[in-house]
Amino acid sequence: MAPPPLLNRPKLRQQDLEFLDAYDHLASARTMGVASPDPIQVSEILALCQLLGIASVSDRAKYLRIIQKLDRTFHDHWEATRPKT
Repeated sequence: MAPPPLLNRPKLRQQDLEFLDAYDHLASARTMGVASPDPIQVSEILALCQLLGIASVSDRAKYLRIIQKLDRTFHDHWEATRPKT
């Protein structure tokens, strides 16, 4: 039986996959804080933009905005599902 989040997950548009891919790369290198994963740093997002050749300020701002939203969603889920001690 599939869990409800998998049954109700949003459909991704093709143009959104590049942001999810960028988030996956950045999230896999995240550091762990004392009690929870650290947020992805702005400097890491901008470094990825540079690596990908994204020079436009508006495109970089879009990457920053979307990746930070994905990261907030991850942290909200982490807090909601982690065991409380």
